[in-house]
Amino acid sequence: MSLLFPPAKFPTDIQLANIVVFLFSLGSNVYSVAGPENMYGSQKETYLTPAPMAFWVWSLVHLLLLGTMFFQFTERGKEIIVDSIGWRFALLGVFNTVYIFFWSRHWYILAFVLSLYVHLSFVRGDANGRLVSATVSQIYYIVKKNHSSRDSLGEEAFVHLPFSLWHGCTSHTSTLE
Repeated sequence: MSLLFPPAKFPTDIQLANIVVFLFSLGSNVYSVAGPENMYGSQKETYLTPAPMAFWVWSLVHLLLLGTMFFQFTERGKEIIVDSIGWRFALLGVFNTVYIFFWSRHWYILAFVLSLYVHLSFVRGDANGRLVSATVSQIYYIVKKNHSSRDSLGEEAFVHLPFSLWHGCTSHTSTLE
């Protein structure tokens, strides 16, 4: 398949919600780094806490997710993001924003509980994965199981890569917390 796909006809509610939540989540992440108090530089330190520069992987994740926002308007993107992932991405963005809020306020226990919920809520129900909870693990599972063909560079870069990185980061973070 080629890199370019014919665009989908009209934006759906899911596509619009994805864009709004992505911008909100991106804004909260940028504010947490560039705001008056750099939350990654003033984090709770343990012997296992990664260096502050390790958190810059989120810049790459957000850059790829920006591509995802455009990719969802292609036919293949609509099939994967709208039809398979559905509302999970928007709910995951809300969870991520709340997690950042808890962490920036130094409410580490609430952030830990939320990170476990976000990370450990797997697909329940049938094999198609009903909308039970929005988590990166669930999205990663759906993308890996149902869309492993990776027909194009766009699909690899804007679907598989950002959710794989996000899944890896949250797995690591929830283990360290």
